[in-house]
Amino acid sequence: MKIDLVFLFLFIFLIGCTSSSPEEEINAKLMEADNYINNSQFDKAENIYNELIEKYPDYAAPYVYKGAFLYEYKDDKLTAEKLFEISIQKKDAGYDGYQWLGLIANNKGQYTKAINYLEKSLEIDDTQSLTYAQAAIAYMDSNQIDKGRQYAKKAMDMGLDKKNKRILLSIMVNISAENINSEPKITEGILDDVIREDQTIGDAYVVKGITSLNKRDYTNAQKYYEAALEKEPKNPNAYARLCELFYSKREFLKSVEYCEQALNIDNKKSLAYYYSALNYAELGNYQKAADSIEDTLELDPDDPEKQVAAGQIYIIKAGEHAKKNETEQMAQALLRSIEFNRDQTPIEAYWALANYYYDKTDGTNAKKFIDLAIEKTNKLDNVQQRRYIEVYEKAKKIYANDLGTIKQLDAIIEKLKPTDETKDLPVKAEVFEKYSYVNKTIYLVPMDVDKNFALDLATILNDKFKFKFEVLEVSEPPMNAYNSLRNQYYVEIIEGYLKEGYDDRDNVFAITSKDITAETTNYVFGNSDGKTGVVSYYRFTGAFNNEPENESELFKRTLVQLMSTIGKANGLSTAENPKCALAYPHSFDEFKRKEPIFCGTNQEELKTIYKDSNWIDATPEEIEKIDGIYKKYGLER
Repeated sequence: MKIDLVFLFLFIFLIGCTSSSPEEEINAKLMEADNYINNSQFDKAENIYNELIEKYPDYAAPYVYKGAFLYEYKDDKLTAEKLFEISIQKKDAGYDGYQWLGLIANNKGQYTKAINYLEKSLEIDDTQSLTYAQAAIAYMDSNQIDKGRQYAKKAMDMGLDKKNKRILLSIMVNISAENINSEPKITEGILDDVIREDQTIGDAYVVKGITSLNKRDYTNAQKYYEAALEKEPKNPNAYARLCELFYSKREFLKSVEYCEQALNIDNKKSLAYYYSALNYAELGNYQKAADSIEDTLELDPDDPEKQVAAGQIYIIKAGEHAKKNETEQMAQALLRSIEFNRDQTPIEAYWALANYYYDKTDGTNAKKFIDLAIEKTNKLDNVQQRRYIEVYEKAKKIYANDLGTIKQLDAIIEKLKPTDETKDLPVKAEVFEKYSYVNKTIYLVPMDVDKNFALDLATILNDKFKFKFEVLEVSEPPMNAYNSLRNQYYVEIIEGYLKEGYDDRDNVFAITSKDITAETTNYVFGNSDGKTGVVSYYRFTGAFNNEPENESELFKRTLVQLMSTIGKANGLSTAENPKCALAYPHSFDEFKRKEPIFCGTNQEELKTIYKDSNWIDATPEEIEKIDGIYKKYGLER
């Protein structure tokens, strides 16, 4: 971290000066140069330093003071560093040359080198509080936090001047903020040190608020942000973080107010523009959302999170224009989405632009976007690609005069035709008729789901897989997985949450009522990374599909998706029979055709998993319970 501690030009009268001695003349001349600097006569000061170096080349002080002058007033850091290096080679070298070299090394990120210089400076003179302050920063920057905190305390106990103390404490706050996600305990320790020394530094309370917000402790987060404003009423960071807090609490109008207050104080506060954009998107004002996200990216053009948000805002904006048949505005919004977030812009956006240019008889751009759409679509597996068969047919019209491409598209369409339902019909093997299971446990975590519903699913899954299923306590999906622009939760973040929260268990799967998505899709029914996974029944409900609510149908659909997600996580392959639970549907109609059964291929794969396992027979009570759950939801065993 760059050190901005203030060096005080205190000129030292060397011990043992005699009348007209070199030391006495050097000191007198350095004081004369200091007077010139105070009167902004920099050329005269520099001339004195040059004369001293020429006349007394074996003395360290002229080199140190000229180096400090060039560093502070001429911004010639390269020459300054060379002069400091010369100074420490002199016989009378003092602490100050090493001190300056320590500062320069730390500003370059050369922390080990900085520490070596600063420790050498302290060997020569251990009474310099400023050196301890510099060393504290170097140690903390090199992740030697405890040592850094010790040196910071020593610097302040020794009477570090008020201005540098404030600078040191502010740097410590910045270091704590850098460690907030990776080392929260370190962050809290540094902040406690800062507040103990000076209770007026608002940003210390801001960072404490961020640590609370990361724990979803909204009450304490708000308390700390408001405390920051008590200390510093014009602290833009506190207002920006209150904006973030109330956005997280989904109080969008209040969040907007705090964003505006932050920007009134500092119109370069990127975080405030970012949350303004998210708030306006939630409130349906997509033009203001787009304007705010553009302001954000002007300040942070390379921030990937903000680029993703920009892409999503423009996708939503395009959708709003499409509803109003505003095709020109829709196309412009889609182009902006691709510009900001090309990798995660949905495939449908590319197809839509291809159609837009096709309708405008702009064959060049139509082909450009159809090529990009096909490139992205071809990265999907065959089953996922089936949802785009109609689009491939449309592409044939765009390529009407390109026989080679037409032939290629025909081959893709033929390959993607639905599989024969009679293929690989499930024949229930004897092992699946038994009321027994192997000694393998899979855990289910209900997230905002009734636990009894999860327990019923676990009972049937136990019978289907012949594994033991255990339902853990009900929890909520992690807030940081939520994307308010899409009103969806990212499966990757939920899976990470499961790994961290249940790290003593393998095969942990969440069941949620929330809509879920992955980074490269519009939505998913379920997903697994192999060790953990998540399944949502949000899109299986009657409300979502404009159907009468039917608990039995909801149970069956959720069961089928759990069998698919858990099966794939445990090595089962995608089924070719469209009725198998492991088949991949490319529409909800195809999903509804699936049954809670394993095809012959999947049964054989499960039997391989069972090999050499010890079997546990179900008790009469367990058998009665299993049959009762099948009957409750109208399912056949």
